[in-house]
Amino acid sequence: MSYYSAYYVIDKKAKHKHFFKYFSDTSGPILEVGCATGNFIQWHPKDIVGVDLDFYALDVAAQRGFAVCQADISQSLCFADEAFSGVNCSAVLEHVREPLAVLREIRRVLRPGGKAVFLVPDIRRYRFDYWRDYTHVTPFTKEGLQRLVTDAGFTDFQISRYAFNYTRYIPGSGGERMRVWLDYVETLIALLLSKDLALVVYK
Repeated sequence: MSYYSAYYVIDKKAKHKHFFKYFSDTSGPILEVGCATGNFIQWHPKDIVGVDLDFYALDVAAQRGFAVCQADISQSLCFADEAFSGVNCSAVLEHVREPLAVLREIRRVLRPGGKAVFLVPDIRRYRFDYWRDYTHVTPFTKEGLQRLVTDAGFTDFQISRYAFNYTRYIPGSGGERMRVWLDYVETLIALLLSKDLALVVYK
């Protein structure tokens, strides 16, 4: 088993919050690109299909009962055009040498009106820590992402800092005014602390 497939066996609750933040309003099948052992898939396994290059991680995901297959996303995906309403691609683009090919392939399998979400480390905030992961091959900035998605054919997209306001999930945090206030808190936390960029594109 590889280091990353072993590491990602760990069940991260953040995957749960990520799903509900970005895909709770998505109806229809969702594709996860770079699914590892399936920690994102587990929150809605009936509607999510995963692909990854790591055979060992996929073996773990399959043992957990998830629908997964092996694929090199920089080449092609074995799905028909416009097959998915949503695509999740977290911590993947920095690991591929041809991110434009990946974006174009994701655009191909995304339905009109569909949404794709990418989480990408910002090289300006990671600095030297970015290269501590030997599988990181392509650094990104916000400007670089903007150019990438434009070249891939997307015209409707948003780029922001990625963070979660965990206080939203404690008892008593309900109510419209409270949610609005907590959203401002989350935005401030992201601006100050987050090292990652969230890219959301619409087809």
